[in-house]
Amino acid sequence: MSGLQTGGSDSDLYSAQALQQYRSLRDVYYTHVFKNVRQSLDHILFSQEFYDNSRRRRWAFDGLIVDNDHLHHDDPKERGANDHGLVKVSFKYRPVRSAAV
Repeated sequence: MSGLQTGGSDSDLYSAQALQQYRSLRDVYYTHVFKNVRQSLDHILFSQEFYDNSRRRRWAFDGLIVDNDHLHHDDPKERGANDHGLVKVSFKYRPVRSAAV
């Protein structure tokens, strides 16, 4: 199911993490590791123009990638990395089609 229906609100913010989870069979999302505990600290939020279920959608969610490889080293800062994963979201231009009158 793509989730490209109608809905949404002009004053809400939507999470890329939630859209990724709707389309995935796995619930694996973390951007920070501390004492071997994986946490989700970094998020991308967007308006209804990017939300799949909005009547005002212009861009459809195409995917989310979290690059966490550097978090699994003992010394990420010595390697020039910070202690957070990099979150990347992609969208495709796909406006909602107006309903036939």
